[in-house]
Amino acid sequence: MTQREPSGPYVYAPYGSISHPEHDSCNRLWGVSGVHMLCTIKGLTKDEAEKITRVLQGVHVARKLARDAKGGE
Repeated sequence: MTQREPSGPYVYAPYGSISHPEHDSCNRLWGVSGVHMLCTIKGLTKDEAEKITRVLQGVHVARKLARDAKGGE
């Protein structure tokens, strides 16, 4: 089965609690992906990552709606 990356921003865990104890000690195991291939957002708490994801998902949807309104340009 082929896995496909979600369309748009999402929360993920780039750091494991065992392999990155320094991140685990301050609960900064989370990141946001799906923004742009050159964009890196890591070292967040889960709450921070979820809030940033919600904002970026809104931007993603707004851009898609604007493209669709222009005829898919």
